[in-house]
Amino acid sequence: MKVSLKPTPLTISATVILSLILAVISFCAALTDSPSTRIVTAYSLYDIRLQGAKPNARISPDFSFSEPRLAQRFAKSRIVIERPGGSETVYIGGSSVTYSDFGRGEKITGIFLEPRLLFLLPSASFGLLPILGIALLMILSCAASYSRASKSFSLIPPFIIAAASYYLLSANRYPFWDRGFWLWAAAMLVSAGSVWRILFNGRSEERSIAKRQTVVLLLAVFVTAAAALVRFQGLDFGLPAFFHPDEGRKMKIARGMVESGDLNPHYFRHPTFLLYATAGMTWINSLIHGSIPDLPTVDYLGRSVSAALGSFSVLILFLIVRLLYDARSGLIAAALLAAAPLHVVSSRYIKEDAAMVFFTLVCFYFVVRTLKKGPLISGVLLSSFLAGVSASSKYSGILNSLFIAFIFSNVIALKLMRMNPKLFGWMRCFWFDSPHLTLPLGKLVAVGAAALCLFAAGFVVISPYSVLDHEKFLFDFIGEKTHMERGHTVAITAISFFWTYHLHFSLLKALHPIAALLSLIACGYLAKRGKPADFLILAAILLFYLPAEYVNAKPEPQPERYIVPCIPFLCAALGIWLSRAAEPLKRSIPFGGSVAAAALTILVLWGPASYSWQHSQSIKNDTRWQAREWVSKNVPKGSKVLIDWHFYSAPLLDRDYKVMEFKSKEGNKLLRSLSKDSLISSEYDYLILSSFFYGRFLNPLYRAHNLSHRFKELFSEMKPVKVFKESSFSYGFHNPDILVFRLKKRPPARPTRHLSPS
Repeated sequence: MKVSLKPTPLTISATVILSLILAVISFCAALTDSPSTRIVTAYSLYDIRLQGAKPNARISPDFSFSEPRLAQRFAKSRIVIERPGGSETVYIGGSSVTYSDFGRGEKITGIFLEPRLLFLLPSASFGLLPILGIALLMILSCAASYSRASKSFSLIPPFIIAAASYYLLSANRYPFWDRGFWLWAAAMLVSAGSVWRILFNGRSEERSIAKRQTVVLLLAVFVTAAAALVRFQGLDFGLPAFFHPDEGRKMKIARGMVESGDLNPHYFRHPTFLLYATAGMTWINSLIHGSIPDLPTVDYLGRSVSAALGSFSVLILFLIVRLLYDARSGLIAAALLAAAPLHVVSSRYIKEDAAMVFFTLVCFYFVVRTLKKGPLISGVLLSSFLAGVSASSKYSGILNSLFIAFIFSNVIALKLMRMNPKLFGWMRCFWFDSPHLTLPLGKLVAVGAAALCLFAAGFVVISPYSVLDHEKFLFDFIGEKTHMERGHTVAITAISFFWTYHLHFSLLKALHPIAALLSLIACGYLAKRGKPADFLILAAILLFYLPAEYVNAKPEPQPERYIVPCIPFLCAALGIWLSRAAEPLKRSIPFGGSVAAAALTILVLWGPASYSWQHSQSIKNDTRWQAREWVSKNVPKGSKVLIDWHFYSAPLLDRDYKVMEFKSKEGNKLLRSLSKDSLISSEYDYLILSSFFYGRFLNPLYRAHNLSHRFKELFSEMKPVKVFKESSFSYGFHNPDILVFRLKKRPPARPTRHLSPS
C-alpha cells in the first residue's frame, strides 16, 4: 500500500509529529526488550550496575543494583530469590535495589526489569538524543522519498525506520547511542544524498568527452602511474627484517617451491594465486642471477606482485566507470582509488586483498561490458572464469559469482518486461535493457551450466592442488571457516555494532574522513537516481560490505582489510557524484560547473593523496627500527630481553641479545601470569612491548579477556624507560607504539682509574 502526501504546511507538520511519536514508541519498545533488562547474577558479576554480589549469588551488606537510564516511576524490578524450599519472586518499584530490601544472606539468581504499563521509559538524559535522532532520520527519509512526478512524499519510510530501529536496538544493550551513532550517521548521509538529487536535478547529467579520447587515455595512464609510484614507495619496509606476520609463511612456501620443484604448497588456509605468483617471480629472479634469492628478496618480489595488481586496479576502475557513465567520472574514481589509504597499504603486502580486488574489477568489467554491449554468451563464460580466478586469489572472491547471476536474472527480467510491460515496467530501473540480452530458455540453462563449469575451472587452474591434495585443502579450508566464525581473539558480532563496525573503525581511515563521508552522500545520490548502473554499483558495495560485518573475525591490528573490495566501488560512487556536484553552477556561470567540480575534486582528493604519500615515507623508518637502534646503543650486549612477537617488536634482537617471545612455549606461560612481580622475578633484564600486541587488550571490546586486566594493571604499576611513537602514520602493519621497560636495575658502574703521566 502506497501512502503519500502533498508537501503542504499541514502535512509536513503532521509528518513531524508522526515521526516523533513513532520514534518514542520504537525506542521505548526496544528499551523494554533489550538484553539489559535481564541480569543473571551468576554471569553478570562484571556489570557496573551490580555491586556487592558474590560468585555464589549471595549478597553482601554493600549490595546494590541501579539502572539510572530508566524512568523510575514507570519501571519495576522482579527479583528471583533462591531459598531451600524453592525460588521466590519479589517485586520492587523502580529500577534500583539495595541490601535493605532483603534479609541477611539472601541468594539472588536474577534481576529482571519490567514496565509498570506497556513499555519501559528512558530517563530524559538517556532517551532524548536517540529519540530525536530517529525522528530526524524519519523526517529526512520522507524528504528523500519526494517525487517530482507525483509532487508528493511517502509516509512509508518512517514506519520502516521505526521497525528497523526497534529490531536493531532491542538486540543490543543499553549504550545505544555510542555504537548506534554510526548507523544513524550513515543513514543520514545517504538520505542527504537523495535530497541532493531532488534539489539539484540537472538535465544534462550524462556527458561524454569521446572527442578527446587520446587525452583521456593519457590522463588515465598518468593516474595509474601515480598509483604505482605511491604503492612501490616504501615497498621494502622492514627488510631485511619481516614486519607482517602473514608474510613469513608465504615467502618461505614460495621459495621452497622454487628450491624443491614441488608445486604443492601444502598450505590452503588462503588460496594459492599469490603463492604461485611470488614463486614465479622468485624463479625468474633465480634465472637472471643464477641462484635462488634470499628470503628478504623473495618478500620484496611477492610484495611487487601486490603493488602491480593494485596499480592496474586503478586503470580497470577507470574503464568500468567510463563504460557505465562517462570518462570524467572514471578519471575521478580512478584518482580516488589511486590515493585511497587502505588500498595503497594493502597493495604492499604478500596478502590476498590487492589480488582479489584486481580480479574482482576485471570480472566486473566484463560483466558490465556484457550488459552494455554484449555478446551475451562469451561475456558470461569469460566473466565466470574470471570469478573463479578471483576466488582462487581469496576465498571471498566467490561472491563475484553473484555478478554472473545478475546477468542471468537480467535476461529473465527482460523477458518478463517484454511479455507484460504494464505489469513489469517498474523493473526498468533495476535491469539493463539491451537487444542482445535475450536467449531462449534452453540455451540459458545450457549457458548457466557452462558458467558453473568455467567458474570451477578458473579456481582449479590457479589452485590445482585443491583437487590433487583435496584432503589437506578441505582441512585447511574448514579451519579457516571455523576461524572466521569463532573470531580472532574475541568474537565481534555484526549486531553488537548495528552492522557498522567497519563504518566506524575502517571506512573513515580507508578513504580519509572527508572522502568517506562524501562517498555515503554519493550512495544516496545514486540510489535516488535509480538507474540500472547506479543500482549495480550500490549492490557491489553491499555485496562485499555485509559479509565483512557478518563474520565474527575482525582481527587487530588491521581489521579494515576485510572491506578492501568495497573501496573501488565507493570511489566509483564518489567519482560519479563529484563530476555532477557542481552542475547547478553551469546554468548561471559559463564553465562554472567544470571549474567548481575540478576544485571540489582536488579538495576531496588532497586529504587521502597527501596522507598516502606521507605514510609511504614514514614506513621507511618504522618505530620498530627506531627502537632497535636505541636498544643497540643503550642495552648491554648479551642482555636477556623479553618481547611479545618478533614481527611486532624491535627486529633482529637475537643477533646481539638472548631473546624470548611471549609467542613461544615458555613465554606463553609467563604471559598467562603476567604481572609486575612475575616479570621482575624472571631472569630477563628488559621487556619490549608493541601496541600491535597489547593494544587490542586495552580496547573495551576485549575487556572480558584475561590479558585485558593484566595489561591495565601492569601499565599502572610500571613505566617505560623509552617510548617510540608515530601515531599519525601507524596505519596498517606500520609504526606501532614500542615501549621499553627495564626489569632489572643496572649494576653500579665500576670506577674508572685515571693514570697520571709519570
